[in-house]
Amino acid sequence: MPSKKTASIKCHPQQLGCCIHCDTGLPKSLPGLVDHYMKSQDLPYCKKWNSMKSSLAGYRETTDFQAAVKMAIRAKDLVGNDHRQAGAFRIKRHSHQYRIEKVAIDSVLSKLKPSKLENVKSFDDLYARVYKICSDVHGIGPLYIYDAALRIGACLNLEPKQVYLHAGALTGAKALGIVVKRKIISVTAFPAPIQKLKPHEIEDFLCIYKDKLAAFRT
Repeated sequence: MPSKKTASIKCHPQQLGCCIHCDTGLPKSLPGLVDHYMKSQDLPYCKKWNSMKSSLAGYRETTDFQAAVKMAIRAKDLVGNDHRQAGAFRIKRHSHQYRIEKVAIDSVLSKLKPSKLENVKSFDDLYARVYKICSDVHGIGPLYIYDAALRIGACLNLEPKQVYLHAGALTGAKALGIVVKRKIISVTAFPAPIQKLKPHEIEDFLCIYKDKLAAFRT
């Protein structure tokens, strides 16, 4: 039987945007909240929620780049060996993209070919290519483009060096009192406790805890 401390962090499937963790005893400090997030990343696979860490693990492990690109376009989490419960990769559509219509996904599939993404040198370059190809597709927004690039980047061992702010993450940054003049900002723009996270983890953290961060406004 799991301990009470482990069981207290549970998935909350009711919100289709960013999953949040049900815990009436959330830490009352920003360092504590960051620690809460980091611990949540090592939770076992859940039928209702994948952690950022588990969602990208399968993309890092796969050697089939073409298949990985198609999975990323379809907004699928590819849960890797260290996080899966049974014999094959656990695949599910990410909650950010539940409402995107099939016609939009199909349009991206027809435009975003793996051959157009080879030989990229950085995540910024990868994101720019995905954005250029997909941004004019009706029903496809910046968050979808970022998430697709993040998954493909994991396959290529490319991670963001800066924090990309869209949707809930942007709300979270503003709740902290950060003046956002650009949608891509440095890690150093955030309070010191948050800087211990990687840039893509900061984006995820801001999205998950956006409704809690005003209490730590700088």
